[in-house]
Amino acid sequence: MKKILIFTQFYLPGYKAGGPIVSISNLVEELKNDFELFIITTDRDAFENKKYENITQNQWIQNKYTNLYYAENKELTVSKIRQLIRNVQPDSIYLNSFFSLKFSIFPLLALKFFAINSPNIIIAPRGEFSTGALKIKKFKKSFFIFVFKFFNLNNKRYWHATSKEEKSDIEQLFLKKETNIFISSNLVKKSNFIKTDTEKPITGNLKIIYLSRITPKKNLLFAINVLKKINRNVDFDIFGLIDNEKYWGKCKNEIERLPKNISASYKNILNHDEVIKTFKKYDILFLPTKGENFGHVILESLFAGTLALISDKTPWNDIEKNRAGWAVSLKNKEKFINIIENKIDIKANNRKEMRLSANRYYDKIVDNKRAVKTIKSYFNL
Repeated sequence: MKKILIFTQFYLPGYKAGGPIVSISNLVEELKNDFELFIITTDRDAFENKKYENITQNQWIQNKYTNLYYAENKELTVSKIRQLIRNVQPDSIYLNSFFSLKFSIFPLLALKFFAINSPNIIIAPRGEFSTGALKIKKFKKSFFIFVFKFFNLNNKRYWHATSKEEKSDIEQLFLKKETNIFISSNLVKKSNFIKTDTEKPITGNLKIIYLSRITPKKNLLFAINVLKKINRNVDFDIFGLIDNEKYWGKCKNEIERLPKNISASYKNILNHDEVIKTFKKYDILFLPTKGENFGHVILESLFAGTLALISDKTPWNDIEKNRAGWAVSLKNKEKFINIIENKIDIKANNRKEMRLSANRYYDKIVDNKRAVKTIKSYFNL
């Protein structure tokens, strides 16, 4: 059985990093019977100082399907990573990020300079190369790209893009004609979700949810400024990890300036098993993101029967054609305003039809079989 070594900065039981954790846990679920899996990750959740409880650090832990290594931050030097790679002797290495010093650049440097038998390398940028994402922490990201190019770390590497748009982003940054890119959508584990027709119907004001990290990339401030122009009654609830206090301060200032017909409040961070039942309480997910290579939270919204009002910087730009929401250019704030003000009918019968449309679109776009087949073919090279 071939060995796959996965480097990912955050993994289960963590949840605060959002989509990247979901991506890897779903990938593990699909590969566990066909490959021997090894995962190197940190010993704590995103933005946490406390280590996970009851988990041993800095040694391999074997469970039924995977071998896990929860590393202390100071432990992960280039030399230590070289040692771990040599001990595992993987056939493939999968890097679940590009802009991660210890979980992307360090492994690539170890492979480049320490005479390790070169395994198959797959890099998954996870939307990090979108135009909007590159503008955030621009200097740091430019330095990473410089190091990558200067040391020719792209030699004999494969790139995992989750959409045609992400493939184009990779090509623009590194090579005009890059043949070592494969497209395979992120995997969605349907067994995570339980559809039910018995939940309590939504009543009252238009109910809008923002569920994502609070960071400039996710663009909560834009959503708040759109709501300033709305005349109808709206309940707007915000869920997500505050990982940029300065940005959140700007958001809070604008929330205080919202008109009386807009009731806005910050709720909390949701564990993943709470996401679907929470979505079911709302009419719309409002996520005017500056760029998503996939957007797990968008699919979770659709699964729950909640329409999605998103930017056109995700793979789901046909969402309006399928009557499951709207994908709108961030340059067209008036269209966002018009949709919320005039396009959403919250009468009981229409609310039920909206939820069915969202569900149908979810079923249409989820294609795990094709994605699994593609990614397995690259691990079997």
